[in-house]
Amino acid sequence: MLHEHEQRSAAGTDTKTWWQRPYRMVQTNLRQPDALYDQRKLAREVKEFGADVLLYNIGGIYAFYPTKLPLQAINPMMKGDALGDAIEAAHAEGIALVGRF
Repeated sequence: MLHEHEQRSAAGTDTKTWWQRPYRMVQTNLRQPDALYDQRKLAREVKEFGADVLLYNIGGIYAFYPTKLPLQAINPMMKGDALGDAIEAAHAEGIALVGRF
């Protein structure tokens, strides 16, 4: 039974309190064109590797999400919202996602 602060993904995995148990994390080092990568495929690859946490680029040099922040440039190769798609795909596979800025 889950407490109020816990959340299960569509795959049934607790993605809210992942840090309270042993986990395997994959860290991306995204280049600009990687914003076009199929995020569902990425989530499946992370899961097939045996990981249950994805550390994902969200911003810094370029944002991988739509933003209006004046000092945060949007990845010029991105179409849509790579981060939003990655979060949705990760959770569908039972994978927690941590943003790296």
